[in-house]
Amino acid sequence: MINYEILLSGLNGNNSSDYYTIEFNRWLFDNSDEVILNGEVLTKADKFRIKVAFYNIQPPPNEIIMSGLINGSELTEIRFLEQEIKRIENLSNLLSLKKEYNRQDYLDFLYSKKIELQPLLPNTKTPNIDIFLNEIRTLDVKQKPIKADKNNLDLKNTGLPEHLYGKDIQVCDLRHYSQFTSDYKGTLDKLKVSALNEFKNLSEPKKLSNLNAVKTLAGNITKSWDYYLSIKNEKGGNLLSAINNRLSDIFIIPNKHNYGRIYDNFSTDLSDAILFKEMVLSEFIKEAEPLTIEVGADSPEVDKDERYDSGKFNGYTFKLFLYILDCYDTKGIVKYINIWYFLKRNIDKEKHKNIMFVFTQDDYKFYVKKHFGVEIKKFAKAGYKYEDNEVGILKNISDDYIKTLK
Repeated sequence: MINYEILLSGLNGNNSSDYYTIEFNRWLFDNSDEVILNGEVLTKADKFRIKVAFYNIQPPPNEIIMSGLINGSELTEIRFLEQEIKRIENLSNLLSLKKEYNRQDYLDFLYSKKIELQPLLPNTKTPNIDIFLNEIRTLDVKQKPIKADKNNLDLKNTGLPEHLYGKDIQVCDLRHYSQFTSDYKGTLDKLKVSALNEFKNLSEPKKLSNLNAVKTLAGNITKSWDYYLSIKNEKGGNLLSAINNRLSDIFIIPNKHNYGRIYDNFSTDLSDAILFKEMVLSEFIKEAEPLTIEVGADSPEVDKDERYDSGKFNGYTFKLFLYILDCYDTKGIVKYINIWYFLKRNIDKEKHKNIMFVFTQDDYKFYVKKHFGVEIKKFAKAGYKYEDNEVGILKNISDDYIKTLK
């Protein structure tokens, strides 16, 4: 009997993002025409030996550079994502219950990732709001060839390996974001105006949905300051791939530039990019909120409740959340976990058109610990019991909430 579960080795209910990054990097390694390990080009036999050893390279390498090309075509993240979705979909009904739930959670993550990357797909007519959000998400890394010279200001104070001096190398550049040399903020302002003009003509549910997406993105961009601080002292001359995993958690980087080296002021220009993106998102939210009936309908008691986070709920969903907490008899940690799964995946969005619940698992863990004193260490709903019993109970409670509004 074939053990299909080995195909999801390392995946659990809490690590979809990390698992995805590992699988993407392995896919790049397996399929790139050229892989360089510590300055040496690997042969096909070398790559095969590393693959059968489950990519456990000993001693750990200082550098791995993957060309990201296969027969001249780019190995893009979108191409990987489409293949990965097919792979995971094909494992349906072949796994144990425990692994099947892991598969479902990971597939949800992949579908969300596809929506996030959708504006990058070719031949699609993209709404102005999506164009605006895609520009915010995208970190456009330029690349230029230079001669590796110790007198070159691009490589001042660098950690460039000695063996590269005197050779042609590629330098990754973010200077087009610099507040001193570009009008990037002006470009964002124009996209924001177009997005707002489109936003005004949307139906109320679509306005709310788009505003929720903007707020979620704003939260992610704010988190990117942590990433900036982690690379603030990164030396020029190091490979962009050394920091790509940190950046790609927040930004879409259309071209990975695995051969590219960062220059000395890379982090400074990154801070300008983050600042402009964060600023214009804040402006969009400020102008869009008064145009959205539901947001403006929050009662004074909701606004004053310290548990209310307008970046994660709207007033409607916050009051629904509190109503479910009061009426749902399940005890302990599983109560809060089941509510997260229900509001995230199972609530009837035809009946609850104005739902806004944008907590990640990590956000939710922090939130319920802070406001309810409940510490969730692992997200594990009660298997068949949740699907067979708890979803129905929670749907009945949410339907009762609608009746209280009439």
